[in-house]
Amino acid sequence: MKFSVRVAIVCTRNRHLLTNTGPGEFGAGFHFLPGGTVAVNEDTLNAARRE
Repeated sequence: MKFSVRVAIVCTRNRHLLTNTGPGEFGAGFHFLPGGTVAVNEDTLNAARRE
């Protein structure tokens, strides 16, 4: 069995939410939170800082 652990970051400033968007598999206009895969033996806080 293979799985991956991911981390997402919620950043707000002045009532605005930071999101990413781009021409990915779901097309332009699809918004998602910044983040990524947690490395082996990496804790989620360090992964969030890195991302």
